Amino acid sequence: MNGYQKIVLLVVIAGVIAMLLYPPFHFLDRGGGEINMGYAFLFNPPAFPKGTVGAGMVGSVDTGMLMTQWLGVLIVGGIAFFMLRGR
Repeated sequence: MNGYQKIVLLVVIAGVIAMLLYPPFHFLDRGGGEINMGYAFLFNPPAFPKGTVGAGMVGSVDTGMLMTQWLGVLIVGGIAFFMLRGR
């Protein structure tokens, strides 16, 4: 592993950790609908504001979106890692 590959590896690891700490959130209602609640710090999930229909309800991590994002970073990082193999 050369220096460029180490940099790519560190950037990919940092990206995955950052996405874990600041994941996408959503809310699933009983009717099967999904409401995107954006991104927030993992230990401070977004909630519906007071005075709204879902007041006090807290969103959950959108694991499907998070896994898709991780897969994208790993694919791009893997391509970059192998392209820098001979340098």
